[in-house]
Amino acid sequence: MRILRKYILSALLIVTILFISNESEAQLAFRKSTPFSEIKNSLSQQDQEQTKPRRGFKKRRYGRHTFFLEYGYFSGYYEGQRYSINYDLLAQSSESNALTLRIGYGQNDASNDSTYRGDERFLPLGINILLGTKNQLEIGLGGYFYLERKILTPYLSLGFRHQNPKGGFMYRVAFDMHLERVYDTHGREIQKTAVYGPLIGLGWTF
Repeated sequence: MRILRKYILSALLIVTILFISNESEAQLAFRKSTPFSEIKNSLSQQDQEQTKPRRGFKKRRYGRHTFFLEYGYFSGYYEGQRYSINYDLLAQSSESNALTLRIGYGQNDASNDSTYRGDERFLPLGINILLGTKNQLEIGLGGYFYLERKILTPYLSLGFRHQNPKGGFMYRVAFDMHLERVYDTHGREIQKTAVYGPLIGLGWTF
């Protein structure tokens, strides 16, 4: 596996070097065969095209960074509350939809009557698909990584998000469902089951 990885990295490096050298040769040939005045006019025309406002630019989203606090209450394999602080980065957007990346840090205080003690730290990791401009349908996919148990449990969430494209106050409500591992009294995993519950988040976008 390591040998294959080295071959792939070497191939990528060679392709990059060839691309740069070919690009440099093409630029040199262009400068030799083209008068200086034409090169200057070409560069100024490119600058004008780059500074020209893009079509629909005003409709794009300006707020790319969001910090929010989240609280949830869960039932199923265990029951109780969970809270976290999160960072949400706008990765891709258009006029009516967007894709964001989420990472956070939280505390899970839920427990049950038998084997699950609760009181553990976790990292929420995921992506969110936003459909809408300001009032949006939110579809979330990802996982919760529990630091004590060193496991990643996948989750799916569906909810509503209010977030101005220009930034400012943001809030969201959602319903979350994720898979949890069930253990016996000896700590052995015996099955997987669902844990579910509502979530509410308050934050700021800038």
